[in-house]
Amino acid sequence: MDSVKQVELLSRASEHFGLPPRGADFRLADYETLDKIADLIHHELSGHRLQGASA
Repeated sequence: MDSVKQVELLSRASEHFGLPPRGADFRLADYETLDKIADLIHHELSGHRLQGASA
């Protein structure tokens, strides 16, 4: 997957699910496949829900 598509997909998913911005240590190159991006979003959603539940 090219970097333009990676950025677009991550941006749309973040907006759709209301995810917080990624940290400075985030490396786009580590998520070069759709499976890896899906895993990242799933992981972020799990953490986001846990944080929201404790508030």
